Amino acid sequence: AFHHFGGFAAMAKEHFENGADALKVLAKLLKLNSSTKLGTIRFIYDNENERIIVIDNGTGIVDPFWIVKYPLLSRKGIFDLGAGQVGKRGRGLHGFRGFCKNLTYYTCLENTVTLDPGKKPDGTPKNETLNYLNENNLSKDGYRYCKLELEKDSISTKISQVTPTEFHKYSKFSHGTVAIFSGWLSDTPYEELKRKKPELIQGIQHHFRHDLETGLVEIIIEDGKKIDQ
Repeated sequence: AFHHFGGFAAMAKEHFENGADALKVLAKLLKLNSSTKLGTIRFIYDNENERIIVIDNGTGIVDPFWIVKYPLLSRKGIFDLGAGQVGKRGRGLHGFRGFCKNLTYYTCLENTVTLDPGKKPDGTPKNETLNYLNENNLSKDGYRYCKLELEKDSISTKISQVTPTEFHKYSKFSHGTVAIFSGWLSDTPYEELKRKKPELIQGIQHHFRHDLETGLVEIIIEDGKKIDQ
């Protein structure tokens, strides 16, 4: 579907939305003023390794095991956090398969995140209260810093705990998520993605016009040493 309607730029937009949603949720949880800058989303063309990297400093993936347990069900469609989230269908999680072989996430949960339990996948309410970090600064499953690996030809997700050093190899932020696309398919060569960078920038400017004009979200598109803001 992405190939027919917008190509890689449309799929990449889903990951900008994920970053923006994570920033909005964090702002709501921290009770920030509605005019306060939420944070930053960085989109990086890693030319040396032919990878594309999207980084945000939002909440981090608040329940990484959800992706493992429910690979075809977006958590945002079940948990109404009242933060004006946009993405709720999980298209970004699977759309990469039309363009590349691998999608890898590195994520660090922001250490004040406490969430309403929301609903179970069958729509019934959960009774427990979810506090994702305990006194040892770990998530409820022991994974504050973790890595999620998805492959084109498998519905399964591999999850592993990582060190803060591994996360900060990619992100300068103290928390948030890093998405790395790699292993491009023959009909989506990396150089073709680079050639279409103006289309990506135009689409982002249109889709996030309000957030950009109000200064709520900073979006940086970085290509080598050149930075387009």
